[in-house]
Amino acid sequence: MTPRIPILALALLLCTGVTIVAQPSVERDVASARDVYRQVEHEIAARRLARNDSTVACGALDAEVRRYLDATGRVRKLTVEGGSGDHAETVDYYYDAAGRLRFAFASRGAVNMTHQEERVWYTPAGSAARRTRRVTAGPGYPFGDLSAVPDPGEWHHVWCG
Repeated sequence: MTPRIPILALALLLCTGVTIVAQPSVERDVASARDVYRQVEHEIAARRLARNDSTVACGALDAEVRRYLDATGRVRKLTVEGGSGDHAETVDYYYDAAGRLRFAFASRGAVNMTHQEERVWYTPAGSAARRTRRVTAGPGYPFGDLSAVPDPGEWHHVWCG
């Protein structure tokens, strides 16, 4: 049985001129972000994105950074690998053709043999549409949340502080 709006409530909405705006569908945003992921990975496999690597030391963190750039010089994928004495992580950030962050995937490991994966799908406006996190092995470790990098040129501010 489908829920029904009481007729009086519907009449009040119509008479007051209130506009009901549907929120963007989370599933549509996730599907769109998955399309960006697939497109970028396809472009990398077809060697249509130029790879640019660097290594940066910031505090106790040594980070290896890979950028995959399209023909216009826009970053489509940013990979940051880093860690400390007791844990390491790799985070892949995926950007659409307009340069907006749409998906991020973190793979983490700790010295106590804990492994964790975190995925975040972003809306075109930049908010998190969905976030999943799961421990794939080990007793657990207090990994922090995956931080968004909306501007790939500013990744070091997120990672290095």
